[in-house]
Amino acid sequence: MNKLILILTIFMIISCKSQTDFQKLYSEKMYAESFFSSLNLRTVSSNSFENDILIRYTLTSHLPKDNEELNKIRIKNGMTVENLNLNLKNKKVFISGSPKGIGYETARLFLDEGASVIINGRTKSSVDEALSKLNNKNASGIITDFLDDSQVEKLLDEIPDDIDILINNVGIFKGKNFFDETKEDWDDHFKVNLMSGVKLSKYFLPKMIKKKWGRIIFISSECSTLVPGDLLSYSVSKASVSVFSSGLAKLTKGSNVTVNTIVPGSTLSEGSKEFLKETAKRENKTKEKVEESFFKDVRDSSLISRFLTVDEVANTILYFSSPLSSGTNGASIRVDGGSMGSII
Repeated sequence: MNKLILILTIFMIISCKSQTDFQKLYSEKMYAESFFSSLNLRTVSSNSFENDILIRYTLTSHLPKDNEELNKIRIKNGMTVENLNLNLKNKKVFISGSPKGIGYETARLFLDEGASVIINGRTKSSVDEALSKLNNKNASGIITDFLDDSQVEKLLDEIPDDIDILINNVGIFKGKNFFDETKEDWDDHFKVNLMSGVKLSKYFLPKMIKKKWGRIIFISSECSTLVPGDLLSYSVSKASVSVFSSGLAKLTKGSNVTVNTIVPGSTLSEGSKEFLKETAKRENKTKEKVEESFFKDVRDSSLISRFLTVDEVANTILYFSSPLSSGTNGASIRVDGGSMGSII
């Protein structure tokens, strides 16, 4: 791993033309180190690990496009600089629930592609922290708690009308036994996980149809199919998201607007990291052993036998938000490591 980091650092230094360039590329090196540490190295061979890193950084253009050595690597991996462009430059994006996790990573990748992004969080501190980390003039933020109807109305009053891409990502989950779940638990899950997207889509879809282009993406969950007994209200709300998205797509016929659902599997989000940490502490195990047990005993249908990284999900979101995905509408796209087992 240290060797790879060193190689990336050398590439970055070679391409520097000014102190500003160096500072920017050094921050990318720091991101690389964070990305390496988030991977489960036990399940990845050295060769495939190197390949994953190369593909990750060439696809998302984290490293310079005018560096001769990097371009040799891109060509070796069947890529060219030109075909990395998702045609998202100057697109205007709103992502609900995006200070952390999949939402944050999606925002970061959109910004890398030259889009303008409005992130959204429940508190001012979470939004401010995310904007500070993104450190991009094309990023802005709006604070909204989707459990509060008045805040949702305020959001719709404040948000620009000309959003090109809507990512309905915000979600909550409360892990409780069915017999302990309250009416409030069910109401909250549906209010945030489903109705947030319903309200935002109702506002933006007519505007997208009028200008004859737009993308609406819903984020569901593998729990909509692989339903745990202690996440019933959450799972039903996520299944409803997929149903709503499929029906909404039928209203876009002939408009160049598409509506699709991304269905992530078990992902190493902030919640998953906390789960691994707390379980490891409680059971006196390493986090690696807890993860291994999870994919052996709970999610044994997974073909990759590890948590997905947030960028693996975000990369998929980006593609289906782009003009390149114009042939896909009304679909549920699984990013689940094969855990759901369906052939369609």
